Amino acid sequence: MSNRTKYKLRRAKLSFRKNVLAEGITVKGILAVLTLGALLVICGFSITVAKENIQNDIAKAKNEAKVVEVTVSSEEDTEKEEVSSELTEQNEEEATYSIELAEVSMIDTELFSSKLEAFEDGGIDKEESKKDSLTTSLSENEFVVTADSLNIRESAGTDSDIVGHIYKGMTGEITEDSEEWVKIKSGEVEGFVKKEYISREDDTEVIDHLAEVTANNVNIRSMASQNGEILLVAAEGDVYPTLSDSKEEWSEVVLPDGTNAYIYNSYVDITEGKANAVSVKDYDAFNDKVKSYNSTKQEEEKKEEASSEEKKEDNSKTEETTDNSNKKEQTTTEKTTEKATEKATEQPTTQAPTTEATTAASTASGSDYELICAVVYAESGGEPYEGQVAVANVILNRVRSGRWGSSVTDVLYAKNQFTCVNGARFKRALGGNVPATTAQAVQAAMGGYNNIGNAMSFRPTWYLNPNSVSNSTVIGNHVFF
Repeated sequence: MSNRTKYKLRRAKLSFRKNVLAEGITVKGILAVLTLGALLVICGFSITVAKENIQNDIAKAKNEAKVVEVTVSSEEDTEKEEVSSELTEQNEEEATYSIELAEVSMIDTELFSSKLEAFEDGGIDKEESKKDSLTTSLSENEFVVTADSLNIRESAGTDSDIVGHIYKGMTGEITEDSEEWVKIKSGEVEGFVKKEYISREDDTEVIDHLAEVTANNVNIRSMASQNGEILLVAAEGDVYPTLSDSKEEWSEVVLPDGTNAYIYNSYVDITEGKANAVSVKDYDAFNDKVKSYNSTKQEEEKKEEASSEEKKEDNSKTEETTDNSNKKEQTTTEKTTEKATEKATEQPTTQAPTTEATTAASTASGSDYELICAVVYAESGGEPYEGQVAVANVILNRVRSGRWGSSVTDVLYAKNQFTCVNGARFKRALGGNVPATTAQAVQAAMGGYNNIGNAMSFRPTWYLNPNSVSNSTVIGNHVFF
């Protein structure tokens, strides 16, 4: 091939690249733009169609709802007309038995609303809930006692013989009604009571549970604690009205003489049942049982006291024998010393009188008076005068009972009793280091002034509710029982 031909071929290639390829790129760009525009048109059309479909569905749904509402309204109007027609017919047939609900309210809506609001706010406390649980509906002739203790008499009058006793919360049936006295029947007891001491209202508190003792020799205590005084020992099968339920640790029961007492809940079976009156026969039998128990307890205490006295006498004899032996040795020693001293000098020794004076002071610091002063100050130094007198009388009452020992020392150092004797406050007060108020209070108590009767225990008012203990006295910040 000649050079001229080669040159022409090269120019043809360059021309092809320059014109044909450049135009191809331009065509591709144009095609891409056209494709993108077609896609945008298709998407816009689809969105428009979808929007129209949604609007059509909403309009259709509204139309259906209107149709349903019209149908329901028509049905309600029909039902109202039918009910109105039925009520009209019923009123015409039974006009004599109609009740005006506006005058006789079956439900106290205001009370219900207030209780509901209090419940939602957490404002109903345990005591109110317990009170509500004790209320019950009464039958037509049923009544509830509102007095703490009420005599049932043979006839209408205070001069009539008493045939029974009935206590607060107990129920019965009225058999004859009159203005001042009503004849009632409660359990096996029938008689008359004063009308002012009973209620026939549904919201009155009622004792509606009974506690049956499930074991023998179960202690009945004066308070809901093992520290409470034992009033009586119950036998298996004994039944007492109770103010408690099975959820509580101690059951508060009402004894036949009207005393409120406590039994540990593990030894009773609590069932529903209303409490009835106590006949005079059962009342006297219960009191005899209590007297017998107290008599037996006193005899046992006397035996323990006598045994304690015998031990003390034996100890005293041993001490006397030891003292006599020591005195003989001391006398022999003194005589020998005196003879030796007389030979050496004529001046008498002064050591013995000094020793006697020291011993006397030591005995005085441990006297009953100073011990009681120290305990009263440690237990109630911040209490008023009467409160400190009361604490001193608790100590003296315990000494007289002999239950914790027959001496002040025995009582104060009895196990788990006056624990203050192990504290620094008590030790600082020994030897008469107490305020004048404390000293005067102890002197008054030891002189016979007693402001708490036979009470032998006390607790702070923040620890023990006075209402939970029978025959209690509150002085200052302490409950004495």
